Order: sequence, then structure tokens, then C-alpha cells
Amino acid sequence: MIFNAVRLQATNRGPAAGIGPKDRVLHADAESIQGQIIIQDGVLVNSGDSILHHGHYLCGRWRERSDGHTIESTEIDYHNEAQLRDDIHGESVIINGRSLCLTGPWSDNYYHWLFQYLPILRIAGECIRMDEIDNVLVKGPIKPFQSESLSLLGIPPQKIIGISPGKNYLAEELVLTTIPCANRTYTPWAIDFLRQLRKPQTTPSSPIFFDRHFPATRRIVNAEEVYSVLESYGIQCIDCGSLSFSDQVRLASSANLLLGIHGASLANAVFSAPGTTLLELTPRNYSPPYFSGLAKVCQLNYARVMGREPGPLSTWVPIKRADIIVPIDILRLKLERFFHPC
Repeated sequence: MIFNAVRLQATNRGPAAGIGPKDRVLHADAESIQGQIIIQDGVLVNSGDSILHHGHYLCGRWRERSDGHTIESTEIDYHNEAQLRDDIHGESVIINGRSLCLTGPWSDNYYHWLFQYLPILRIAGECIRMDEIDNVLVKGPIKPFQSESLSLLGIPPQKIIGISPGKNYLAEELVLTTIPCANRTYTPWAIDFLRQLRKPQTTPSSPIFFDRHFPATRRIVNAEEVYSVLESYGIQCIDCGSLSFSDQVRLASSANLLLGIHGASLANAVFSAPGTTLLELTPRNYSPPYFSGLAKVCQLNYARVMGREPGPLSTWVPIKRADIIVPIDILRLKLERFFHPC
């Protein structure tokens, strides 16, 4: 890893003037260059999705990946949203001391937290001791997986501060780092950092199905049929929403098969041993590379079963959020091919 000064720049317009395409800035290859800066009196707004310094929004942290290219245009959207929310004129909260920023777009989502925000501790740790950090800022309200994962990495609960909407937070000293990777991509060192959380295991032998329950989207319409098939293979059905972070790590570490509908729970595959099979259920015509890419970098076997929606979708329900009917015959074929019960 190469740690240089993080390339953050302020847009050339103040928050009241609006932000447009010409305010975008280009940066060096942030996949290989990681680093941090410390700014005085940094202001976090919009739940920490946007950060201001001297009245200007900072750019260069959040990056999207599209058609094999890293782009930054979506970061402007978050700044525009911050202006619409007008949190900068809401209640002000002063945060004294030195604060490490783990906020940003989607940072309260389990998947993005694991791969884009939790590894920030590794970047910051190259330049500053964690005992010199007074506060760790996360997108609020604080979720159990945020506090539990930070605790496992040595950050006590009393240091964690949740950044809530409707307020602006003035940090006396704000430690900002690069976000380790663009969305939908993976950084090998960050994967290694996460995998240190795995529990010592013998040979993985437990097949696991990560289920989704209301109010989650992408639920299985023919669930009883699917459960019956899984039971015949000795596959245990688990609701991740009911598990602690440590339990999710433990289960994924011991699994020889991880099966689930496309969603953040499949991010637990990062804790699985090489050679584990990851079988993803997706809606029709929706196959983003999140978990196929994760399987590749973690040396897992990957397969997909594509379902179909139960009927015509409402105009406000995108295909990626549709409930699915799992084709039982294809599910059986995939299990026969990729999974061999012990």
C-alpha cells in the first residue's frame, strides 16, 4: 500500500449557489493511493454524506464504478441533496477533540460499511494511533453492526458518535481519509483487513441460507417450496437481521455453502474460507457484479439462480427490488452441481 496525502478538493462554489457538472474534479488513481488529511472545523451535514470546510463541499472521497471506469459524478448528487435538506442551517452540534470520519454515502448499509468504511481504520492507523482518536463518527442512528464491528477492532462504544439528519456537526479536528475502493469494487488489502475478524475454524462444513423477511425487498414468493428443497440438503435457514455481527462472522466462517437473495447479508461471504460456494438468488434481468466480484477476490465458487417476478410490476417498483419466484428445478441443478453435503 502507498499512503500519500489524500486528494480532497473543495468545489468552487459555496453551498448556497448550487453545484453543477463543471464543479467536478479529477483525481489520481485512488485504488492504489490511500491517505488522510486532518482539517480544522470540518462540518458534517446530511447524516455525514457531505462534508464542508470553510463553506465549501469536499469532493474526492465517494466514487462509483460504471462500465469499468471510476467516476465521481454521483458525489455531486449527495451535495445537492445536502443543500435541499438545508442541514447547514439546522441545529448545530459541537464535537470537541480529534474525530475520525467513517460517514459517507451508504455507510449505514451493512455491505458498504464492511468494504468501504470499516477498512478506513486501517488507513488511519498507518498515520495516527487509534488512542489519539477521541471520537469515531458514523452515520446515525448507530446500528448494532457498526458498534459491534468497531468494538472488535478496539473502538469502545463511548467513542462512537452517530451523525443524524437535520443537524450540522462542527468537528474541532476532523480526520478524513480516502474511501478504500469505488462502489462495486474490492481492494485486496481491505479484504485481508476484514478477514482478520474470522474465527479460527476447522474445515467448513455448515451450509447456510441467509433469508430475508419483511420489510426487506426481494423476498421469495414460493418460500415454502424453497425451504423444502433446502431442508432436503441439510441447509440451515438464518435471518441475518436477528444475529449479532459476531454471529454472522462465525456462521460465514464455518459455511461450506452460502446461499441467499441478492442483498447486504451476502457480504458475509468475505469471512468464508476459499473454496466455499456462494449461490446468489436474483430477480430477473438484474445481475450486478457485487457478489460475483467478491467471490472472485475471495477465491470462492460462485453461481447464480435468476428468478422471475410474480406479475407485472408497479411503475414505482424497479426490477432490482422485485419479489421473486425461484425456479425450483434450476435451484436443484445448481445445488447438485456446486454443493456436496458432508
